[in-house]
Formats: sequence, structure tokens, C-alpha cells
Amino acid sequence: MIKTYTAKDGKHRFVAYLVKWRGSEVIVSDPLAESEYKVGDKISFLAQKISVEKDSKKTDSLSFTLTKPGRR
Repeated sequence: MIKTYTAKDGKHRFVAYLVKWRGSEVIVSDPLAESEYKVGDKISFLAQKISVEKDSKKTDSLSFTLTKPGRR
């Protein structure tokens, strides 16, 4: 893991990580904000491919989500 992004608003938190994936840098989100990994840690994440068709237009997206919260 290359970098950590965090934010707080009262008791609410945001956590995401910058990682290298297949030659690209991508952001892996922790939707429950339960993790506290540090730079250099290895993390497990899910890469999701989503295709949606609406009004004859197809949209393909890719998202990354943390699968194992850690260190909290």
C-alpha cells in the first residue's frame, strides 16, 4: 500500500488506500472505515467490474473495496 487517505466529521470517518494494481495506481475504499493500515502494509481488496445499460447506452465501471478490515 502506497498511501492512506482519512477524514473525520464528528464520530464519522472516511478511510481509503492508494495501491498499485496491474500497473495502475487505484484507490481502495473501506466503506465501514474500520481499518487502520499503514504505508507498506499489504491489504486484501475486491476489484468489481460493473456494466449498466440504460437508454441504449452502456457504462462500464471498475471499483475497489477493502475486504478485510485491520488494526482497529
